[in-house]
Amino acid sequence: YNLRNYYNFNIEGEFNHNFFTKSESMIHYFNKDGITTFYTNLQRGELASLNNEIFIIYKRYGNYIDAYNNNGLILWRTNTSIYPEMSPYANRIIYHSSDNSKIQMFDFDNNYLSSHIQYGEIVTDGAFAKNTGDYIAGFSSGDIAYINRNGTLDFAISSILSEINIIKSVAISEYGSFALSISGIRAEYISLYNSKGGTLWYLDTGLNRRRHVSAYVSEKSMTAFMLSDRNIILYNLNNGKEKDRINSNENQMPVDYACGWALSADDRTYTMQMLMDK
Repeated sequence: YNLRNYYNFNIEGEFNHNFFTKSESMIHYFNKDGITTFYTNLQRGELASLNNEIFIIYKRYGNYIDAYNNNGLILWRTNTSIYPEMSPYANRIIYHSSDNSKIQMFDFDNNYLSSHIQYGEIVTDGAFAKNTGDYIAGFSSGDIAYINRNGTLDFAISSILSEINIIKSVAISEYGSFALSISGIRAEYISLYNSKGGTLWYLDTGLNRRRHVSAYVSEKSMTAFMLSDRNIILYNLNNGKEKDRINSNENQMPVDYACGWALSADDRTYTMQMLMDK
């Protein structure tokens, strides 16, 4: 049988991760020194999303969202059946419609900044620019939408054509200068775009995957990162050339997908958290 375990593969660098908790469990909010400032039990069906300022509790099949500060004081409640996704550092939230077909940007005071955005049947992936709150979304139609932090749709484009067009993964750099996508089945492509939707380069990965693929991009280190089935591949943003490859078989690391990652400023060291099969 397969037993899934969480392992940390840590190398020097800053690690940031915005995550969702399991339902029906206790959540703790820690400050930067590791001190618990607030904790609470999630009730049946409740989930949580958080960043460095606030956290949100909501029902998977419910009709409300509660927002708290990092001392556990409630800031606001809204009656809605949508699902929130929070920016790790910027004052922005993306609400997903209950059927995950549309998204809309709000600020932390629950003021809407954008209209509803929809391309294709469902949203397959999304990501925030860590420092600005710009957001990129990928859709089952193979389309990509980029929303800046003011709620304006900067671009909506189609990915490179494949036999089956679908966005498997999207990523956006720290300040929103670059956007990355993994798209298509027969063939699968990794593509880099600028903040206006211009294609900088694209490559055939040579893989034929039907599942979500982990990918990240950093303008600080000018590096893109993608997990293949048994390799961790890093690309140079300037020209798309492969700059490094970590073979997980040689290192006895059967990688399933990455949970989070970061690159250090000198682009020689990396920090990754990965789910691995054992």
